[in-house]
Amino acid sequence: TADGTIADLENAEAAEPLAYESNAAWCMHKTTFMHYATLKDANGQPIGRTNYGGAANAPERVLLGRTVVLCDYLPTYSADVEGVYAFMYDFGDYILNSNYDLTVKQYEDNDTDDIITKAIMIADGKVADAGSLVTLSK
Repeated sequence: TADGTIADLENAEAAEPLAYESNAAWCMHKTTFMHYATLKDANGQPIGRTNYGGAANAPERVLLGRTVVLCDYLPTYSADVEGVYAFMYDFGDYILNSNYDLTVKQYEDNDTDDIITKAIMIADGKVADAGSLVTLSK
């Protein structure tokens, strides 16, 4: 169970196997990140940071030195949340499956005179190695 404290993140970090530690990232809702980012360690320093002008020209978020990936599909942490609300995972252990059959269609939008190019491919994915998965749940 998780109480939304620094100890929850530290326990999850401790549960992450050393073999996966270097590439694992946190995944959580933006509101959950904001909750954890405002917490302070024993020295009064915030455990979360946001670099608003990163190399990718997008905000880069970090919790306890680990990259955070934001996701709208996870519930926001709250006192009454149930189930998994955040997880740590090495996304390199996810495999994309595709038949590489790409269909491309190009047409002109008569209302705007824009040329529209549409590409469709059948694709799905699966976890190849779940060894790096550590969850925060209530």
